[in-house]
Amino acid sequence: APVKGGILLALRGSFPRAMPTSVCDKIREKLKALGQDVWSQEEMENWDKFVGDFNLKTASAAEWFENVQANLEDNDKPVTEEAVIWELQRFAAICEKLRVGRQERMQRLEEMEKENLEEIEVSRAKLQKGEEKSLEYEAQVAHCEMLWARKEAARSQGSTVGMAGAENPAPTPVSYVAPVVTSTPVAAAPAAATNTG
Repeated sequence: APVKGGILLALRGSFPRAMPTSVCDKIREKLKALGQDVWSQEEMENWDKFVGDFNLKTASAAEWFENVQANLEDNDKPVTEEAVIWELQRFAAICEKLRVGRQERMQRLEEMEKENLEEIEVSRAKLQKGEEKSLEYEAQVAHCEMLWARKEAARSQGSTVGMAGAENPAPTPVSYVAPVVTSTPVAAAPAAATNTG
């Protein structure tokens, strides 16, 4: 029927791929302007199973349009105002669920990005410390190599001096031996004569 086609066309025109944040608010403002009570997302989730099961991960625009068409095509009966209002209430609730889902997803992405940046900063700090430690080790190795080179140079110079001394040995100094003075034996003095007469 022309009325049904017009309603579906209007709904399709109000359901873009990237839905603005304020779509649900705009629909509810129109409903209020028509003197209709506006039902919350929670109320529509409790009253309508399709709205309750609808979520951002499994959302399907084609499935939504098929569901709306099935609701409006009731044995070719004329579409009533109440039916159109009901579909607008459902549509506003679904738009709100999509908005909340996007906000939650963006919040999770921001948190993940923040965690990644923090991990990058921690890794960068560790890398900097590692580079500083590496430079310190390189300085220690260079110092050890310098000390080793000095030691080898000193050992080489000592070996050269030793070889030159072996070719021209210095004379062995002769120690001075003092003459041994021996005493001349003294002749025995004659015995004193005695008068025995």
